[in-house]
Amino acid sequence: MSVEQASRRESSKIFTRPIGPITGPSRAFCAPVLWSALFLLAGVFGLTFGDVTIGTKILLWCLHVLSGVAIYFYVKEISDNTRASLLSAVVYVFAFAHTHLVL
Repeated sequence: MSVEQASRRESSKIFTRPIGPITGPSRAFCAPVLWSALFLLAGVFGLTFGDVTIGTKILLWCLHVLSGVAIYFYVKEISDNTRASLLSAVVYVFAFAHTHLVL
């Protein structure tokens, strides 16, 4: 067996291990109840906007904006500096790692 085959076999064990009733690495750090709520909200948004893909993207965009607002208030509470909290919220929201998930 080559190194490439062995690494594929080992990585497939990591990314397909069962985590409760749901599998996958992205769901490893969150309770199944929260994933169920997210799936329910995505379904509601999908029915509201007539397309599941568009509804899910709108839901993710709304949650993305809310996470920026949460970062703003979190940093404002810690530092008591409005400029620092605004800057950190903008950097957090416009970070490529977060923005590319929404688009």
